Amino acid sequence: MKNILSFLFNFQRLCLLLISLLLCTPLRADDVISNLKFKQLSIFNSLPTDEVQKVYQAKDGFMWFATRYGFCQYDGYRTTLYKSNLYSPDLLTNNNVYCLADDNDSNLWIGTQGG
Repeated sequence: MKNILSFLFNFQRLCLLLISLLLCTPLRADDVISNLKFKQLSIFNSLPTDEVQKVYQAKDGFMWFATRYGFCQYDGYRTTLYKSNLYSPDLLTNNNVYCLADDNDSNLWIGTQGG
């Protein structure tokens, strides 16, 4: 019985400590937003157009941009453009990319205009 009371007392102290830490640590959305850093990507940085239809960040951290002229992978330093190609018909059936998503196996799924 003494062990149970000791455990409950220690657990209660731990809970009070965690609650006080949460209440005393100010975390405001303004603080988070003001610390964000943005880098502008443009046609000169290999985007095929300035009309981006979808932005997606995969689980591996890569950013993907769906456009009407293909889709781009951004690794934080450079972009790689993927477009439909007569020599690789299995890559994309159409360059007009509407949506991007990945699954639990880290496969990227690409939704294009019918074609």
